[in-house]
Amino acid sequence: MKWSAMNLDVREQMLGLGTRDGDISPFHDWNANWGQVATLHPGESKTLITTQMWPINIPLAYQLRFALRPGGPFGPALPGAIAGLRVQLLKSIDLRSGSADEEFTLFGGQAQPSCIIICRKLSVLLTSLEGESGANVSVQVALCPVEFIDCDELTGKNEPYTATSINFIPATVATTTLAAANSRRAQLLVQNTSTNAAMIVALGSGASFTGPVGTMILPANSFGIYETPLNAYGGIVTAAWNTSSPNGGALVTEGSH
Repeated sequence: MKWSAMNLDVREQMLGLGTRDGDISPFHDWNANWGQVATLHPGESKTLITTQMWPINIPLAYQLRFALRPGGPFGPALPGAIAGLRVQLLKSIDLRSGSADEEFTLFGGQAQPSCIIICRKLSVLLTSLEGESGANVSVQVALCPVEFIDCDELTGKNEPYTATSINFIPATVATTTLAAANSRRAQLLVQNTSTNAAMIVALGSGASFTGPVGTMILPANSFGIYETPLNAYGGIVTAAWNTSSPNGGALVTEGSH
């Protein structure tokens, strides 16, 4: 008897690594590039995956693995010795609306934020952000159509951080810097410890009660705390207090990847 997928139910086909009638399969897509291992030199860009245009949008799982040597060992996190890597997902979702590209940057110690993307065609372009004297990074990229997805896979997950900096900044009427710009910042927590002065905080430079210039105000004698979202803002943070002789100051905790 000739074997046919029609003679098996869905579970049996999956166990047998077979496909169902009508499924889109990488084995039938001879023009697609489903994976590659390549080494990026400092500042170099390479397109490591590109697929054909499918008739419909489908969910695709993609995986990035990194190493300092072409032969590995490969791991999910970009090696700490690498300054950064820009990932561009060049995708098509509709012939009439054009591309709907996505981009994110990984720094040393970070892993890709998501693993599923929905599109009709996908190319993965990687760019090393190393300077001329930086290290090479080897990247292993794989892509595969999938059937099941969940929200975590589509929205990404915040990477935990372990590096923290804890500082006390004395209160002053003049603008003062609470935290310098930090592209690796994961989170920032600021607390006003002054009992006689409110503190104005600016996610940016020039915090002042004149104007005023700021993002939020933490009242006096409240020990109010402002906590940034994870991975939301990496620029300079400044503050100022509203009395001529403020006591206390700001407790500042910065977490970095």
